[in-house]
Amino acid sequence: MKSLLPVFLLTCFVSKAFTSPLLIENSTSPDGRYAVAWGMEGVDPASIDPARLDPDRVENYLIDLESGTPISTLTTTYFATTDFEKNHHSLILSWRSDSRALVAIETAKWGMAQAELVYVTAPDHPYDRCSDIIPLTRSFEKVALDQMQSDRPDLSEMIEDYVVTVYPILPVWDKSIELNIVAESPSLPEADVFEKAITVILPGPDLVSIAPLEFEGSVAATNLITSNSAGPVRIGMTIGEVRTAFPEASLERTSDGEGIA
Repeated sequence: MKSLLPVFLLTCFVSKAFTSPLLIENSTSPDGRYAVAWGMEGVDPASIDPARLDPDRVENYLIDLESGTPISTLTTTYFATTDFEKNHHSLILSWRSDSRALVAIETAKWGMAQAELVYVTAPDHPYDRCSDIIPLTRSFEKVALDQMQSDRPDLSEMIEDYVVTVYPILPVWDKSIELNIVAESPSLPEADVFEKAITVILPGPDLVSIAPLEFEGSVAATNLITSNSAGPVRIGMTIGEVRTAFPEASLERTSDGEGIA
């Protein structure tokens, strides 16, 4: 498969960790500040002999072109020069219009090798400019196969024989992306190819956050029983204070098993 996004030999110094990574053609962000490159630690890609290339050492980087430094290491491992490229692979990139979010999909001969999302959350921060790399491969596959089963229940018995590739139709929107699903079966060439455009909601850059004070561990304070409290009610409170702290509660007089009020 010929890559949809071949590379050209444009080099820039990025750091001492690797030498002259090659920028991937058509990977530049809309504002021209960022691009995706490939390289290997301590190796100049421009001098690589294809016969000696170790694909397991290849990395893709999100590069800040203004400073010439990498700001994130992606999980995709696509590589190419004018003379060779990763066999049967291509790299498809979709930027958000403000250049602050990137969806990267590396396709293989059958299906997706990797799909991921990264946000540029703090462009001018000295060292922490991006979110975590958010993996999307399994999520994209699941929504695609769920859609396929919904639209084509007659294919449900063969669902495990299908592999999925998704292709961005439009640039990333604020919190979503429009994809074209292609599901096909390598083992059943006579099987129908399923294809459909869908819109999926993307996760935001903040995958975790600090729990509010009313939570202790994973138990809400309203459900927590301790030696001197039950939820928001503590020993020593007056009836009025209990009603204020726990207005949804219904209060009535009762007694324990020994008849003590």
